[in-house]
Amino acid sequence: VGNNWGAFDTIFSPGDFNGDGKADVIVRNSATKDLHLYAGNGSGGFKAGTGDEIGNNWGAFDVIFSPGDFSGDGKADVIVRNSATKDLHLYAGNGSGGFKSGTGAAIGNNWGAFDTVF
Repeated sequence: VGNNWGAFDTIFSPGDFNGDGKADVIVRNSATKDLHLYAGNGSGGFKAGTGDEIGNNWGAFDVIFSPGDFSGDGKADVIVRNSATKDLHLYAGNGSGGFKSGTGAAIGNNWGAFDTVF
């Protein structure tokens, strides 16, 4: 479904992140630490022109994943763990391929005892 994905240090699927009913993939560029959305086409590939940047400089996080809709609003969200504080933060999805403004608040403190969070 794609070539040269070696530029990404994190790859995960939040489910349908852009609200079109098809599963998507979010990646973090290992050099810039920016997040990019690859919108699924519903046929095992990606829509043309995808790979849009949806977040800048996410290098402060050592864990990035999506539990799906964590906030209960029907839209896929992303949870991160700050590599310094080990606190979890919720970035609520807006249902159209980005995040709601004002999100990123801490939802849990000191998750450093866990080597895997997903």
